[in-house]
Amino acid sequence: MSELYTFQPLPLINPSLDISENHYWNYHNIKELISCKKPLTASVDEDLFIAVHQMCELAFHQMIIDMERVLKTLAQALQDGTDPIIGNTAEVCYFFRRILRLYEVVNTIFNQHILHHFLLTMVFLVASPFQLLILH
Repeated sequence: MSELYTFQPLPLINPSLDISENHYWNYHNIKELISCKKPLTASVDEDLFIAVHQMCELAFHQMIIDMERVLKTLAQALQDGTDPIIGNTAEVCYFFRRILRLYEVVNTIFNQHILHHFLLTMVFLVASPFQLLILH
């Protein structure tokens, strides 16, 4: 039977780094993240389009990292001699569930984005005949 995954604190990449003054905006580089959006047109929806696709790309990137961890921990579990069939798979299951949750998030974000554009298109199509009447 698999044990529950226990979270372990991770060592700093740079041990001399003082993290006492670190806060949300600095840690996540929000300014830099927002500045990555560079619309090419005057469309007000382009900013949303870029943001949605950047979120999806970030989620895909994390899914790849987590899948690498799944494969690594699964390989370790297969070599565990304590279980005649398979070793401890708790960590494998934890990261695999996280991949599935990220996939759900991407689907939700993307479906909402598609719904938003569909609704805007429908509003435009319905409003267009009225706009033509007003213009004449």
